[in-house]
Amino acid sequence: MVRIILFLSFSTSLFAQIQVNPSGVNVDSQNPTSVFLTFSNTQGWTAQEAIWCGAVDTQNAPVPGTVFGQLAPTYNLLRPSAGNDISDVMTIPLSVTRAAYQAAARGETSSFFYVRRFVNAESKAEQYVKVTCRLAGGGARVPLSLTHVVLQFESQKALSSFAPDHNLPSFSAELRYTGSGRIQGTWELVTPEDEPPTALDLLPEGSLPPETRAEQRHFQVLGHFDQVLTPTGNATLKGPDPQTLPRQTPGVFQILFRVAASADKEADSQTSLGKVHAGGVAGFPMPVLRYQVLAKAAPSGLKSIQGLLPPKPQAQMPLFQWQPVAGYALLEWQWANPTETLFQARLQPETTSYQPPPWLQQSGSYRWRLIGYDEQGQLTGKSEWRAISLP
Repeated sequence: MVRIILFLSFSTSLFAQIQVNPSGVNVDSQNPTSVFLTFSNTQGWTAQEAIWCGAVDTQNAPVPGTVFGQLAPTYNLLRPSAGNDISDVMTIPLSVTRAAYQAAARGETSSFFYVRRFVNAESKAEQYVKVTCRLAGGGARVPLSLTHVVLQFESQKALSSFAPDHNLPSFSAELRYTGSGRIQGTWELVTPEDEPPTALDLLPEGSLPPETRAEQRHFQVLGHFDQVLTPTGNATLKGPDPQTLPRQTPGVFQILFRVAASADKEADSQTSLGKVHAGGVAGFPMPVLRYQVLAKAAPSGLKSIQGLLPPKPQAQMPLFQWQPVAGYALLEWQWANPTETLFQARLQPETTSYQPPPWLQQSGSYRWRLIGYDEQGQLTGKSEWRAISLP
């Protein structure tokens, strides 16, 4: 009997129970909800899939027949954190919320579970760690989380083009959210000369572990926002004065909506470094608002660029080719739909072909052309538009 007791004690210490904080949260019963989570005691364990279910067994594993859904890879924001922690963002989709609500309407319990499975790297043992999700309204007792964000000019175009020195329209952020509290952050500008932001840079600060937040790159600050969100679920945040936006240098600019982590009791998480604020958390990077400043009007006597060749079919986007062009310091390949320019690529003057990135390949009618610039950056030549249809 003594040997058995000693063995059980040794097994318990060998595989310390993984903890999660918060271990229980209120979630919106009618909308998606995101919550920042911290798993501790994870040394030697690897996080696996996460599942929502209506019931768990004695090992906290989902009970078959009660599964509501699985966390999609798109929303998987697992990250290692200090002190053998692992941070996670639980983003409950509307389909799971509805399934849980319907189960509660049938007389079942009004709570359900988010279960993350862990596997030990050496022994291959498994642990199931659960978070209890309690259905509630979208009010003050639910974590402040962003569920949908749209940035737009008053013109409501995804990419708006403006002539130099043109008066730009006002812009704003349309928010859908859960909970209530203060949303804080900055409007920032990425110029054509800047390296574009990464998905990490665009995540709200509250979606990241504390030590990773300092790794986010920041850009030119256009202005700050600090607004109290009431528990209505919808709000509009107006952007800074659009006259502060650059309007002279040609190129594509990006306006960023950078959300700082705010103090929200319902969104706090206890980590090995202490309590971390995560108000304003989201399970996705914030969108980007792009606008294009067009090159100045061409002077009279603009040269005509000739020699554009039919596109050469490729596995993805066609390869665009042209005969050698002389007399320019820089070439620009332009890609447009029938109404606006969608993409530009600056090329060396000796270039005679261009392979666009594959993400431009979408079915529809398009057109392309070449633009030529002199050493002072002045537009001195252009070709006619060439039409092309992508299947």
